Amino acid sequence: MNPKSRLCFFISILSILLLNSCHKKYYPPNTKNLTYDRFIDVSYIENIHVVEFLQYLESDTSSRELYQRMQLKTAQNTQGDTLLSYLYDFNNRFVPTPISIDFAHEYCKWRSEMVTFHKNFGTKSIPKNMKDLVEINNTAKIKIQYAIPTKLELHIADETNIPFKRYSKQLTKFRILSQESTDSTQLYLLKCTAVMMANGKISTSVR
Repeated sequence: MNPKSRLCFFISILSILLLNSCHKKYYPPNTKNLTYDRFIDVSYIENIHVVEFLQYLESDTSSRELYQRMQLKTAQNTQGDTLLSYLYDFNNRFVPTPISIDFAHEYCKWRSEMVTFHKNFGTKSIPKNMKDLVEINNTAKIKIQYAIPTKLELHIADETNIPFKRYSKQLTKFRILSQESTDSTQLYLLKCTAVMMANGKISTSVR
């Protein structure tokens, strides 16, 4: 390969890398591309995420009933213990939280609204109650919707070798939650899927 051809080759590679990096910044946060229109979390829902959700509900007077219903009875620490105090322990903030199906549904709703607001209106002046948050997001151009993954989506994530965050083997005693899960008394680990929409149309390159 002559010097000119080599230069053109490296420029092409650099262009591809730049395009990929530019595209990735439009992904929903903490996700990797799963299919042409879907994304999946690179980590399970962790204590830090659950605490943020619960604190929002606690401060929202219109969500008091939901807050009482969502209160967890157990939490997982790095040694595999299940004591609720670990949920609020700073040293365990990045430990996955085993949650119920009901909790997962409500968390996905809340996260959809929060991330949609951040994407469209920034991180300042976030409405302090869910009703106002939903009302403002109804005017958003870009909407991000999170959901419990299907078994097929989890299978695709495994087969395509999407790099996920690694955790302690202690967590293997918990099942991964999918839309097909039916045992409401079981605690699960959750990776959310997400879809981005611009003006009601699905897109993977929303700007």
